[in-house]
Order: sequence, then C-alpha cells, then structure tokens
Amino acid sequence: MRSNPGFVLIAAFAGGISACGGGTDPGPRPVPTFTLGGTVAGLAGGGLVLQNNAGNDLSVGAGASSFTFSGAVGQGAASSASVKIQPSNPAQTCTVTGGTGTIGAANVTSVAVACTTAASAITLGGTITGLSGSGLVLKNNGTTDLTIATGAVSFTFPGELAPGTAYNVTTSAQPYGPEQLLP
Repeated sequence: MRSNPGFVLIAAFAGGISACGGGTDPGPRPVPTFTLGGTVAGLAGGGLVLQNNAGNDLSVGAGASSFTFSGAVGQGAASSASVKIQPSNPAQTCTVTGGTGTIGAANVTSVAVACTTAASAITLGGTITGLSGSGLVLKNNGTTDLTIATGAVSFTFPGELAPGTAYNVTTSAQPYGPEQLLP
C-alpha cells in the first residue's frame, strides 16, 4: 500500500502544535477591583449625597457612621469622593477629607466625611423712631419690599436668612401725610 505524503505532513504539523503547549491564549488578565468608603461623623440631617468620580452617587442616611460606594473601582484608577448634596433638616455642611487618590491593592476605607450643623436661620428687622406718616416702604438687598404701618416702632422682613447672609436695608418709598424724609 502506498502512503500519502500529504497525510504525513498534516499529521506532523498537528503534532507540532500540540508539542508547543497546546493551549489557547487566555488574553489579558482582569484588573483587580476594590471598594471605596470610609467614615461619617456628625451627620444629623437627611439628604446627604456623596459622589465618586462625578457619577457614582450614594445617599447616606441620618446618623450613619460609615459608607461604601457601590461598584468597585479598578486597581490604579483615580477616585474622587465629594459631597454632591448637603444634608437638610437640620441644615448641615459636610466636608470630605482623603477622598482623592489612586486605588491601590486593597479596599479604601480611609475617606472621612465630617458634618457640622449650621446655625439656626435668623430674621432681619429693626426699630423705627419718629414715623408719623404712612407709605414708608423698606427694601432688603434691592428685592424684598416691606410696607411699614403708620406709627410702627419695629419691623421684621418676611422669611429667614441663613447665618452669614449679607443684607442691605434701604428706603424704597418715603412716608407721606405728613411727608418725611428718611435716609
């Protein structure tokens, strides 16, 4: 019987492939991933929303002492935790420390969020002396009008202002009957 030289060549070629390890290339290995989180101190109000890398939002409830963002971050990736929405009821200001960095080879638990309660809102008012006419209108910051009654000795603008808010009370309309000029 005659041998087929092409068959022998194919068999030798196939044997050469299996002698080289015979496996398939597994491709690149996946990048390890880790979580980002930390502690919360002083949170009394609800509504705090933290954010990582301008997109991974995390609502943190009142009284929480720790947090962990959902979704893992790849090793070597940058992270930037920040406050997206400040808490309310009571109004608080929260700041993040240690929220920016590069993810190493372990879960990050060192981000610190510290919250402080804002001072109570205040009202703006004052006293009036010598008003005998009517039609006096006061204005705060050029926007809020307050009409003062004849003979009034005090006034309070409607609503409340946050501590530290600038104000500038001016006369919008002078009193008449009798006419009086106020600065």
